[in-house]
Amino acid sequence: MKNQPFFRTYPLTIWNILTIIGYILLSTGLLYYYVYEPDPQRDYLLIYILATQMFLTSQYRAVRNLYMCLFWLLIGICHVVTAYFIKDILLFQFPAGHLSVPMANTFILVLVMQVIRYISLQLQGEEFVAPNRGGKDLFDERKPTWVDFLCTGIYFTVLFLGMFAMPKRPVEKPKSEYIIYLQRDSVK
Repeated sequence: MKNQPFFRTYPLTIWNILTIIGYILLSTGLLYYYVYEPDPQRDYLLIYILATQMFLTSQYRAVRNLYMCLFWLLIGICHVVTAYFIKDILLFQFPAGHLSVPMANTFILVLVMQVIRYISLQLQGEEFVAPNRGGKDLFDERKPTWVDFLCTGIYFTVLFLGMFAMPKRPVEKPKSEYIIYLQRDSVK
C-alpha cells in the first residue's frame, strides 16, 4: 500500500457514474424549485446540505480515485459559490443562523476526507475505512483500527461544527432586484 500513489486514476464504476448523474439531477431539480416555485420552503435546502455531507461519508473509497475526488471538489466549490450568492437572502435565515455557512462546509469536508486518508496512510500504512457495526469493512474486508475511529471522529466533528456553528448575523437589505425576487416573502 505504501508504494501506491496517494491518488489513483482508474475508470469510474457504475456506482460512481450513478452517483454523479443522481447528484447532478438532484441539484438541478432543487435549483429549478428555488427559482420557479412561488413559495419555496427553506427546509429542502437544509436537508440537501445535510444529506450531501452525510453521503460524502460513504464516499471514502470513491475519493481515492482522482476523478471522483475532483467531482466532489467541484461540488464543494459550487456550494461555496452558491453560499456566497444566498448569504443575503432572508428565506435561508434560521433562528440558529444562515444556511450559507453549512453549505460552504462541503468543500472543507472534501479536504478533510483527504487529510483523513493521509493520516491513515501515515499512521497505519493502510487506507482509511469507515467503522461499522458488522466488524469488517464492506469494501476492503479489514477490521477498522483505532486510527479509523479517530479519523471518523475528526470528520464528524468538522461536519457538526459546520452545521451548528452558524453565526447569527444581520442580513443586509437586498443589493439588487434579482435578490429581491429571490427573497419573495422574507422570514419574519
